[in-house]
Amino acid sequence: MDIETSNAIKLFFPNPSLVQVFFEAIANSLDAGAKEISIQIEIQSFSTPETLKISIADDGKGFTPESFERFARLLKAQDSFHKGLGRLVFLNYFGRVEVDSIWGTNRRTFVFSESFNGKSDLQKLTSPQSDKTTLVFTNFIGERIKSYDDLKPGVLKGRIIEQFLPTLLERRRNNQDFKIKIDLQTVESNVQKDFFSSAEVVGPADLPQLESVVIKDPLLDAYDGITMFYQVKEGMGEHTRLIAASIDKRTIQLDLLQPTSVPLNHSVIFLFSSKLFEGKADTARQKLVLPETISEADLLCLLRREEHPNKGTIRETLPSLAWLL
Repeated sequence: MDIETSNAIKLFFPNPSLVQVFFEAIANSLDAGAKEISIQIEIQSFSTPETLKISIADDGKGFTPESFERFARLLKAQDSFHKGLGRLVFLNYFGRVEVDSIWGTNRRTFVFSESFNGKSDLQKLTSPQSDKTTLVFTNFIGERIKSYDDLKPGVLKGRIIEQFLPTLLERRRNNQDFKIKIDLQTVESNVQKDFFSSAEVVGPADLPQLESVVIKDPLLDAYDGITMFYQVKEGMGEHTRLIAASIDKRTIQLDLLQPTSVPLNHSVIFLFSSKLFEGKADTARQKLVLPETISEADLLCLLRREEHPNKGTIRETLPSLAWLL
């Protein structure tokens, strides 16, 4: 690659997490137009991270000449929505990523590692095949996996929905079907940690039904305001906490609520969308980067006092959000 990999990882991803491996692979699949994404996680036991193997397959367009050139050249982004850096996080956790991509009568294979030289093997197939790209992650680098939740399909399902909620909601609105399958296979279960072989599926029916309101303020005149999509639910087992900005078709958390503000058995979603947020994520997609004319403190203050039609401020939005903000 064009710059030294290990230094680039530290520079652009100072606090990476294993879940980002899933996020970046899924983002690539969605960008390629995939309708089905399959994630297979295999591990002997949680205490033997060296046995971890992750396979992520999709039916997207794959590594065509144009997409492979972008992948091979670090920092070459597709457009303003992309950073051209996501794949670096792969190498923070895995020493080897085997890539096998088929589209039409073409098949491209290569190994992504620190020694990746931007080259691949390209074959011509005798007959057209269905589009399929598979990434196989092996040679886990870390001494341990931080949390059982990093591998549990049930937890990953929730995190994937939260991370890609803007993209998935858009697909549902446009009647574009999608399915993300997550399968964990482990030989040694841990009942106390609720860790065992299991599977989950993310589909349109798993997405929340959100109401919306447009926020107007002189501070936002240059950006045509902010649209707030929201849902508050009460019920046994409800636990979703998502307060985020929609940035480049993904989400970045906002510090709008105190962690202890939401009672047990309540779910709250506040998703804010605006021209203000376009392209305003840091390289690791962990933090909102606002223009100099708007401070984060002013923005959060504005969002907290926003008037809801016929219901007063957000604090008074039904079903009674006074305890939230």
